[in-house]
Amino acid sequence: MRHILITGASRGIGLEFARQYLTRGERVFAACRRPDAAPKLHALAALAPDRLHIVPLDVTDQASIDASYAVVRQHTDRLHVLINNAGVLLEDEKTPDNLAALDFARVGQVFATNALGAVMVARRYIELLKRSIDMESDIPSKIVNITSGYGSIQLHTHNDTYAYAASKAALNMFTRILAHDALTRGMAVIALDPGWVRTDMGTDAAELAPAESVGGMLRVIDALTAADKGVFLRWDGVNVPW
Repeated sequence: MRHILITGASRGIGLEFARQYLTRGERVFAACRRPDAAPKLHALAALAPDRLHIVPLDVTDQASIDASYAVVRQHTDRLHVLINNAGVLLEDEKTPDNLAALDFARVGQVFATNALGAVMVARRYIELLKRSIDMESDIPSKIVNITSGYGSIQLHTHNDTYAYAASKAALNMFTRILAHDALTRGMAVIALDPGWVRTDMGTDAAELAPAESVGGMLRVIDALTAADKGVFLRWDGVNVPW
């Protein structure tokens, strides 16, 4: 049984990750900012209360990250996979935006969640990821940062989503740096694009159902080895240009 930590697990892609890992028999730590407002996650936890643990976690708050670690540590001494999925998209960025409309205070909040939060969580949990390598040397631990095609500088050629696109590009660079940090030696560290998914963020017009996107991402994650250092992949395993 592998131990998986998923941030942003209250709905959408994060909830589907929790569902599919649970179906596979793994132990899941489903972290979200407001567990009291996550009825679907609680319903999922009721199906396997011994294997799905709901963890309060605000990825932008160091005290919250530390508190979440204490909760996880009560149930395990190792992690095999960390999926940094928590992310936000400003409502006014779902329609074309431009420079004049930017609220820089809100842009900073998006960066804090979409980019910096993943690094803060990874740093706190690195000990548990390393321990799984020490105890099960044939199974590399994995850090998966859920990014977006909008974070591809080469592919982004339109004038909207300033905050979201730039924050995902920043997450991609954090991923590249983290992949070559001495603390992640022996780990796979990647940026993974889920595609355009039918969630609250992706809207009903999106191409992929959550189950299809997450199913593809799980195949990608399963195939990762310690040699996978700082790559940018799509949900179906295709390389994405930086």
